[in-house]
Amino acid sequence: MSGSTAHPEDHGARTDRWAPDVLGPDFEARSLPLEDDDEGPVTATLVRRTRTHRLPRRWRTAIPWRSDHLPLGGADVLYVHGWSDYFFQREMAEHLEALGARFFALDLRKYGRSLLPHQTPGYVDDLAVYDEDIAAALDTIGHGDPSTDVDDSSCSATRQAG
Repeated sequence: MSGSTAHPEDHGARTDRWAPDVLGPDFEARSLPLEDDDEGPVTATLVRRTRTHRLPRRWRTAIPWRSDHLPLGGADVLYVHGWSDYFFQREMAEHLEALGARFFALDLRKYGRSLLPHQTPGYVDDLAVYDEDIAAALDTIGHGDPSTDVDDSSCSATRQAG
């Protein structure tokens, strides 16, 4: 596989572009370069559904589906995994997007897609270290500003024209 494809077992060159993800053709991932730590280079990984994915017409949910009503319309969701975990919940992403949210998931440094061969899995000496990971993800997403969209050519949000 290509070094730009985000796979937990693929520790090749990282990319600042969206690339196919281990969850299949409906998902893509983007490496977020972070400041080096005492073990060397560090990265976090942002995951999203592809722009071409089509949602199922109906979901089993307590909220009745209406094409004119998206209860989470305009909301951005950033899923952050727990300890000793990474993002793999396809159904959750699809469900939240069906309700109108833009869904993103973050694999924190030294977990899942972000784990590099030279790193101690999951190791940080202070939880505040994750602030950098979350800030990088929010910068890429656009902080929920409805006039932004995630640009495919850089790691920062860009304003939509018009």
